[in-house]
Amino acid sequence: MSPSMRGADSSVSNGSNLGGASDVTEEEIAEEAPAYQHFAELFAAASPKSNEDKALVAAYWAQVHEGQDSWASRRLNSELKNLGHSIANITDALSSNMRKKPQRVIQLKKSGNSRQSTKTYKVTHEGLVYVQGMLRGESDV
Repeated sequence: MSPSMRGADSSVSNGSNLGGASDVTEEEIAEEAPAYQHFAELFAAASPKSNEDKALVAAYWAQVHEGQDSWASRRLNSELKNLGHSIANITDALSSNMRKKPQRVIQLKKSGNSRQSTKTYKVTHEGLVYVQGMLRGESDV
């Protein structure tokens, strides 16, 4: 759980991303998540434009719809490649999400010594809320 998540219900303020909406819990995000049978359906509904948003939508799929608590970047690019939307440098796209304030993605661990090492990531609460906004077609996300 990210340091910004507090309490048993993981309730945090989501700021202005959703137009001043009240606190949203992880459970509410899971309940709000529309049931998509295929990643392609979710991707089409979210309609991400930038590489960082494409990576975040793929991460959302892995974490929310497939129940993966954490995931490796190459798994996301594999899903995106199947749709014809592969990202030349998935690590850069994820790093861009990590530089956002608040962070949308966090790196949990790194295995290996080189730049080609396997990194494990997780979508933060803020990242989940951001993708939910994309799925609702909110223009300010």
